[in-house]
Amino acid sequence: MGQIYDALVDYLNDDDWKFHVLREDAAIALNFSGDAGSWRCVASVDEEKEWLSFYSILPSRAAEEKRADIS
Repeated sequence: MGQIYDALVDYLNDDDWKFHVLREDAAIALNFSGDAGSWRCVASVDEEKEWLSFYSILPSRAAEEKRADIS
């Protein structure tokens, strides 16, 4: 496995995060719940480029009048 991917998995395991592998050695998904809501999170690794991208998705619709402010 790659160094970045291994470090990510080690971190999540050491901190007792529950996650599942989307693509071996490349992507992991997990859920997070906090005071502001629940998020779906995806971490994607590109070892060749030495990148870790982390996406946090809040499955909520913005009110129509607020959409311009957050776009």
